[in-house]
Amino acid sequence: MPELTQGTDEWRCVELQSEIKKLKEQISRYEEDTARLTKLSEESERAVKPADSKIKIKEETVLFDDESIKSRMSVINFAHYNVTLEETIRNFTVKRAFMSKVYGGSSQETFPSISPEKVAVHGRENFAYMTLEWNPYAPRRPGRPGLFFGHGNAFEHEGPGVLDVFVRIQSHSDPQWRYNGLYEFIASPSLTPAEWAIQSPVVKRTWAQGCWTYGGADCVRIAYRRDFGRLPTKQEVDDIFATCKKYQNLTVDDILRAFDNGEETIAVWVMRCIGYDEDFQRELVEKSTNWQVPAKRPGGIKSRTKPASKRTKARTAPKYRAEESDDGEDVSMRAESE
Repeated sequence: MPELTQGTDEWRCVELQSEIKKLKEQISRYEEDTARLTKLSEESERAVKPADSKIKIKEETVLFDDESIKSRMSVINFAHYNVTLEETIRNFTVKRAFMSKVYGGSSQETFPSISPEKVAVHGRENFAYMTLEWNPYAPRRPGRPGLFFGHGNAFEHEGPGVLDVFVRIQSHSDPQWRYNGLYEFIASPSLTPAEWAIQSPVVKRTWAQGCWTYGGADCVRIAYRRDFGRLPTKQEVDDIFATCKKYQNLTVDDILRAFDNGEETIAVWVMRCIGYDEDFQRELVEKSTNWQVPAKRPGGIKSRTKPASKRTKARTAPKYRAEESDDGEDVSMRAESE
């Protein structure tokens, strides 16, 4: 074959063929990557949609469209944890009363506090219990990803940490909770003003009403901003609670305006499963299979109480903890006084 001379038509032809080959290779890799991401995206979409006919979700509580879900799930590359435990054991469910009695904590809170005595027995202290009515994108199956919602900005909070997550998968008449794995919570962008704007009036009023009823510090912040044109300091919030001063004139419409103006936001965390404790799930099966709800004490018997002291203890600022009741009531911002 004669030697090619640079700059000739033959030389340019060979160069073009080489470039075409490189482009074909790039297109092939792009198509492979696109197919892989599409598959992961579809898996993520299936993971945040009902997989059980018993799951009932209030349509008016759905906050995101598919694109909003995918954009947040892409932070973890749509990853899910491969749970290999046999299906019958993996799908075994428990009651909150059992978990409260055996493992500790309130049967109402999303993130219950576990007593040191209980932790000393079983070694677990970080639990999360979620209902799909109020967290419609919580993980639907063990190992799958999900989204968790709150009030505020996820990047401004420490976050829930790494937790054993249970999701309620049956109706109010017979609430059952399934262990879905060990999850970390990754801060994600809050609802944008545009995402908030397209929500139905029912969704907007649900969040505003919840804040008005249980918001506590959130209500103080909104009312203070409305009245003084700035946010209160932490000390000012504490002083308001300590003196029992309340903003009685704050309305649900005030809170709606704060959300509409972008002054208040819905926080979002991406939930990624980083492990699944098979021994723990087997332990739940073993301990709860024959467990019975303890019988209630006979009515009419009142415990003796000490007379009230003449001195009253100064009221301290209440704690605010994310909660959800076992019957699905949204109490995600309930205040609990000391």
